[in-house]
Amino acid sequence: MKRYLSISIFLFCLHTVNAQVSTTFYFKNKLLEKKDEKWMIADINHPKKYYEVDSKVITVKFDTLSNEGLAKLKGKFNIKLIRKASTGYTDIEIPQGFDVLHFAKILQGLDYIEDVCINAFGEYGVFTPNDEYYNNQWYLSKIRVPYAWDLVHGNPCIVVAILDSGTDWLHEDLGNGTDNFNNIWHNSDEDDWSDNSDPTTGNGIDDDGNGFTDDWIGWDFANQDNNSRSTINSHGTQVSGIVSAKTNNNTGIAGIAGGNNSQGVVLMPLLVGDASPIGSVIDDAILYAVNNGADIIQMSLGVPQSDAIDVAIQVAENANVTLICASGNNYSSTVNYPASNVNVIAVGSTNQNDQKSNFSNYGSNLFIAAPGEDIYSSTLSDNYGYGDGTSFAAPQVSAITALLKQINPTLSNQQIRNVLQNSADKVGGYTYTNGRSYELGYGRLNAYNAVEAVYPYITGPSLVCTSNSTFILHNRPPGTTVNWYSDYRVTPSSGTGSSATIHATCSAIGNAQITFTISNSCGSTQVSKAFLVGGPEYSDVELDVYYSTGQQAPNYGGTWLMCPNTTYHIYVDNNSSCSTSNYSWTIQSGWYKYYQYQNMISINTQSMPGGRVVVKAQTCCSDCGDEVTILTDYLGTYWDCGGYYMSFVPNPTTGETILELKTDNIDTFTEGDKWEAEIFNQQMLLMHKTTR
Repeated sequence: MKRYLSISIFLFCLHTVNAQVSTTFYFKNKLLEKKDEKWMIADINHPKKYYEVDSKVITVKFDTLSNEGLAKLKGKFNIKLIRKASTGYTDIEIPQGFDVLHFAKILQGLDYIEDVCINAFGEYGVFTPNDEYYNNQWYLSKIRVPYAWDLVHGNPCIVVAILDSGTDWLHEDLGNGTDNFNNIWHNSDEDDWSDNSDPTTGNGIDDDGNGFTDDWIGWDFANQDNNSRSTINSHGTQVSGIVSAKTNNNTGIAGIAGGNNSQGVVLMPLLVGDASPIGSVIDDAILYAVNNGADIIQMSLGVPQSDAIDVAIQVAENANVTLICASGNNYSSTVNYPASNVNVIAVGSTNQNDQKSNFSNYGSNLFIAAPGEDIYSSTLSDNYGYGDGTSFAAPQVSAITALLKQINPTLSNQQIRNVLQNSADKVGGYTYTNGRSYELGYGRLNAYNAVEAVYPYITGPSLVCTSNSTFILHNRPPGTTVNWYSDYRVTPSSGTGSSATIHATCSAIGNAQITFTISNSCGSTQVSKAFLVGGPEYSDVELDVYYSTGQQAPNYGGTWLMCPNTTYHIYVDNNSSCSTSNYSWTIQSGWYKYYQYQNMISINTQSMPGGRVVVKAQTCCSDCGDEVTILTDYLGTYWDCGGYYMSFVPNPTTGETILELKTDNIDTFTEGDKWEAEIFNQQMLLMHKTTR
């Protein structure tokens, strides 16, 4: 049987090789990480978010001769063209057997390709709760609630008073259900009922002296008793579910501020009329909410203007309790009362196309809009259903306001209005004058933009070297305590409160982060910022091993398989954003070093197929010089190399080179074997080929 072996003689070899793919990778300054055997790419604007990389399609832009470039690419890789855009960008199918990142790097090295884009699969929501009917709640993704959930879930430190037809506080997704928690407000200063499902089992005493006897779960102002639960009108239960149905509990729907399989924002049920709201009790319910600790008052109702209600609204405004009310469903250009009160946030309704709902009242008093058609929520007796109306738009604003106050309980009503105003999406194609339209007010609610506007974040350098680097915490709520800690790779210099100063040494390099913990009455929030210390992360730097022919050496389970008496070109492959240069190499004793050029060293293994390699370099921290160890690795293990070994010594050369043929088993050598040698110049152009 004839053996055919291709041997290359390099007069001078300066060529780029394709990189092995590590578990982290930077491509065009975008971070990619391998998770569960899939490449994920970080959102450049929101580094905490990752998207799955498309492993089948890659996008390229050829130089001016695009047709010629495509022909070259087809000839080289037998690729398949999928589509070409008018901008010149072309989608092609990644050849079978190629890793997407490996192929992207190959394409980057081709002189007829101008740009290479790695694609990813987007998503309509990041945090996806497991609630049974979550997919029916289209409005959550429309206002970007899942993105807000990446930052914050509801917390029982915030109380939302629901002035409505009553709330079914025994509902499985609001009350206890099968969970060990509920999202219903309980008056801690009032004695518990002996039967927590029966309001008549209280002790008959006004324990807290607030004028309401046995008001353990709110109050029924229509009937002047302590049973705030409705059994005839689901309106208030629907409103309540939108705000704070229990989230991610495998049951029902996901409330916007309903926690994360834990207690969320708590609902204070205040019944102000079974079939319709009773104007004479609205002021009493508002004052009850203010006096009993409500942070937000949610009203999806309309009544005639009343001085008594106006005064109660002013009391709430003075107490920094935020009032939110539906604009009404009368197809009118005038907002209903009390939404029209200057101290109330009036909410209109939009449809799935971000157009004003036909029925939604609008006008100069409208502040904001939210989805209000086909809104799925909780109904009476553990049921669920759809509803239309501004009534179901307003509680979305109330829920987001609850999350804002949870992040920063000191936010004033005016600050809340400013955040909602500045974060709303200007949709619908309407005319926005000074940011406001008659149809949608300041726009359609955007939950994520609002939450992000008040959420703490850190600014600071992306690289820390031996000099001091300062990180600043922003959006720190007043009255909070702050602690911070940093990675072991860095040393604290100073810092208190919202500022931290650190520095690094030249001996510890890689990825690190600093974390601030902010604590207040609603618990603790942690925010972190990643940065690089001294040089690239060790896992981001690896060695690639190639035969002198340019063919990559075999790799099994992360171990390079190397032969004795064989010439290899070893390359440093740095996948980090921290550049390295001025390399120095320490190779295994017994190996023969031919030459070194930039990030490559050419060696012959002699009689030792495996050995230790240490690489030092100048990193992006110039103050550490060029003696920073960026990689220590053990290369190679003996494998079946076929029994005979060929090499040219020296290689590369400017003069003569000697072909050496060695064998450890004479039986493997066949006189009829055929050898081929190729001679390349410095530009890797083939100069001569000989076969014998």
